[in-house]
Amino acid sequence: MSTNKSILFSASSITFATIISRIFGFIRDIMLAGFLGTGIFAQAFVIAFRIPNLLRTLFGEGLVNSVFVPVFSGYLEKNETSRFWHLSVSLFKRIVLILILSVIIGVFLMPIVVRLIAPGFINDPQKLGVSIDLSRLMFPYILLISIAVYLSSILNSHKIFFLPAVNPAILNISIIITLFLFSKQIKYDVTPLGVAVLVAGFLQIVVLMPTLFRKGFRMDFLKSSDKGEVLVRKKILNLALPRIFSSAVYHVSVFVDTILASLSTIVGEGAIAAIYYANRIIQFPLAIFSFAITTAALPTLSRQASGADLSSFKRTVSFTIENIIFILAPISVLLFVLARPVIEIIFQRGEFGQYSTNITSSVLFFYSFGLLFFGVSRMLSTSFYAMQDTLTPLKSAIIALIVNVVLDLILMFPLGVGGLALASAVASFINAGMLFRILDRRLGFGLSGFLMREFIKIIIISVIMGFVVNYSWQNFMFTNQVIKLVIVLCIGSVSFLVLSLPFKVDVTRRFILWTRKR
Repeated sequence: MSTNKSILFSASSITFATIISRIFGFIRDIMLAGFLGTGIFAQAFVIAFRIPNLLRTLFGEGLVNSVFVPVFSGYLEKNETSRFWHLSVSLFKRIVLILILSVIIGVFLMPIVVRLIAPGFINDPQKLGVSIDLSRLMFPYILLISIAVYLSSILNSHKIFFLPAVNPAILNISIIITLFLFSKQIKYDVTPLGVAVLVAGFLQIVVLMPTLFRKGFRMDFLKSSDKGEVLVRKKILNLALPRIFSSAVYHVSVFVDTILASLSTIVGEGAIAAIYYANRIIQFPLAIFSFAITTAALPTLSRQASGADLSSFKRTVSFTIENIIFILAPISVLLFVLARPVIEIIFQRGEFGQYSTNITSSVLFFYSFGLLFFGVSRMLSTSFYAMQDTLTPLKSAIIALIVNVVLDLILMFPLGVGGLALASAVASFINAGMLFRILDRRLGFGLSGFLMREFIKIIIISVIMGFVVNYSWQNFMFTNQVIKLVIVLCIGSVSFLVLSLPFKVDVTRRFILWTRKR
């Protein structure tokens, strides 16, 4: 099987697993919106869940996937299996110790942390108190989910993708069951949701263990490290520090958005919850397509970089970016045109009323400008991590952060919470542009020429599709809005694919050639 076919096969497996998880995630969010709307308890839950979630992506997903997977893949490429397991277990023990200490400190400092990231809550004692209590309860989730993410990275290094990708469904299922069982209590006490999150974190570890043991994972607390392993750990630390700072820069921007979104007198009441719900919509295509492709490509890119196979590395990078553009560009336009009906159909029920729809659709509208660049930035950063360069994405992220914060402070006044989303979109565009330019110069094979032509063609087709979708939505009459949305989305998808033929889009051409060979 060729490299590109292998990546697509792995990406398909991840996509299928992610779709399962995201379907449960949508059910979860629909139920949360119905029970909590964008009110006090919704905002408290978002704050309480965001703190461990951000730290998870900082020390968990971001760090292990960008630093550990490339190093682990290098061992497997050289068939050094015993050293691979010794190193992975050694790192596991140290990570768990650090996480336990972090949880203890975090729970103790939680009143200060909540006041810092949601200063707008200080004037509302009820909202502040609920947020602090729930954050303390849920904070140990960072320990559980970070362990699960680290163990998933070991499986990813072995090119086992389905189980780690479907694993997050456990969290969604746990919350859904809790909402059913405690439907009356949830409206005035969200403690059961916090417990559900902790239970899910524990189960996400348990389901991974049988596969890990079959692959050779064994805990050995007494075995000491040799000199070679110590050197590797130092190398990982040197790679990890810029990656941690890079993730920290991103999360600083998220915290800034959270701080500003808590200022309800400027951006509107319920802004924190509105950002959460809109971001869930944006994360759906990112998780299914961009995350799937980058996760599947990282071990391959790491092994190509480790083996100094630069020509294959170039082809893989070009192939993955091209596919991400082909998928995310039309989805960006669809969300731009249909932001309001999407939010209305998915969330508007129960406590989630017309006001909640208005502010959330505004956020989704402006987020749609950045969807494509969120996905491309992730893939470009992954390419640098595969080359064990974590410093370049850090520098780019710092510049993007400065742009984001400045635009936040400018756009929040005329656009409210939508201005915060637009600032993030513009910053993601700048970040993607910088990373693309640096990578193109470093690879030195005219990457910008081919991809830029494909990018322009796909954008033109996507814009034309947008007019078709807008006309269809405005003029088609259906009593059932869900059926109408599905039909309009199908019309948009078909028109995009049909238009890609005369424009000779490379992805479409390859797909046609592949089907003919079958």
